[in-house]
Amino acid sequence: MGYRSDVAVVIKTADNNKFAKAINDWDKKHNLDGYRSAKYLLKNADKDRESKDGEYRIISWNDIKWYPGIEGFENVDFFESLDEYDIRYDFVRIGEDVGDYDCSGDLDSGLVYPDQYLWFDEELI
Repeated sequence: MGYRSDVAVVIKTADNNKFAKAINDWDKKHNLDGYRSAKYLLKNADKDRESKDGEYRIISWNDIKWYPGIEGFENVDFFESLDEYDIRYDFVRIGEDVGDYDCSGDLDSGLVYPDQYLWFDEELI
């Protein structure tokens, strides 16, 4: 159980090598390995693909426990610290509660943004 979020990170594909080095450095710096590592989190993303024009890499997770700043979840902090590694990015997290979302980064890719929908149960209307 626990609180779940949908999360997306966008970087330029030109930064893929820098990103790979940064994720290794982060895990080493924070002594993270196995399922607690940022590398593991990346490997288990629901989607990891390039934009149609090949300029951007989009990484996303659905229904994930995303607890930044909490011991045991240090791997998620990596994805909001890419500026420390001189990697421009867009980051969006949408939580379960209405209005619970975070956006950060300065890439301005225009590929990801938070949104909420209003759904109706058609069987009851």
